Amino acid sequence: MPLVVAAEVYRLVQTTRFAATITCMNEFHFGREAPGGSANSLAIDWRDFAVPLWKAMVFPTITFVEVSVQMIAPTEGDIVRVVLTGPGTASGSAPAPCNSAGCITWRSQLAGRSRRGRSFIAGLEYVSGSSNFMTWNATRIGTMSTFATGLTTRYSLGGNPGAFFMVVWSRKLGGATPPRDPAAGAAMISGFTPQPYICTMGTRRSGRGM
Repeated sequence: MPLVVAAEVYRLVQTTRFAATITCMNEFHFGREAPGGSANSLAIDWRDFAVPLWKAMVFPTITFVEVSVQMIAPTEGDIVRVVLTGPGTASGSAPAPCNSAGCITWRSQLAGRSRRGRSFIAGLEYVSGSSNFMTWNATRIGTMSTFATGLTTRYSLGGNPGAFFMVVWSRKLGGATPPRDPAAGAAMISGFTPQPYICTMGTRRSGRGM
């Protein structure tokens, strides 16, 4: 596929809670080839399409709180917030502990460490998903793969009404503060790998990874 260059970049943050007390925040970035996108339309599309996929992946101990979207390049726009409700819907015996997660690594059209990202998925079902509590089995890797396939299909060129596509965003290359360079900082996602190991999560600063 020819190299896709972003004219705008949007940051999306989904907030969930583990056992109604521990806040989990997942950050994603999206590009558009042409100016004129809407943060509100992306937030609504995420609520209606991505959240059901996410709920099907995680145990009911995860509850969904909010999704926020903001254009961050070339300039910053207003933050749009949309309320999310309801728990995860995956069945099973128990979720992974709150400090453990699945990990999906994302590849982009460009090479280099700044062009790769990671997403951590808290609340995956643990008992049937691992035989040794160190690595996920094929069933749970398949769960993450189904989710990632759904996201990359929806948020690809021509996959959604808002013309958004998933990108890996590099603050180093695109700029830490506005005005930012969307073409330099964004690289369209071209593939993914659900990792077999069970990750240990600590407190992570906003803006890391994707």
